[in-house]
Amino acid sequence: KFRISYSCLLDRDQYLAMTYGVTVIPTAFLAAGDGKIVRKMNGYRGGIVNEMSAKVALFAAVNQVTIDENAPMPEPPPPAIPAPEPAAA
Repeated sequence: KFRISYSCLLDRDQYLAMTYGVTVIPTAFLAAGDGKIVRKMNGYRGGIVNEMSAKVALFAAVNQVTIDENAPMPEPPPPAIPAPEPAAA
């Protein structure tokens, strides 16, 4: 919805979920420069992106980016159609 790209962690054996107390998806973590988790947000709720942006801006000493949650988002482009395989001779 917000066109944010980020890495996705696969936790097939649920080791990290158990270690960090992930009980709902999505769960977002904000880590300080020393790697310590300073904020954990469970689930999706209005404003989670803006709240995370405010925390990052505070730590990075930059201006916060605020997203209008009510603004319409453009539709993603349709998937590319692969070229047909060449016929065997």
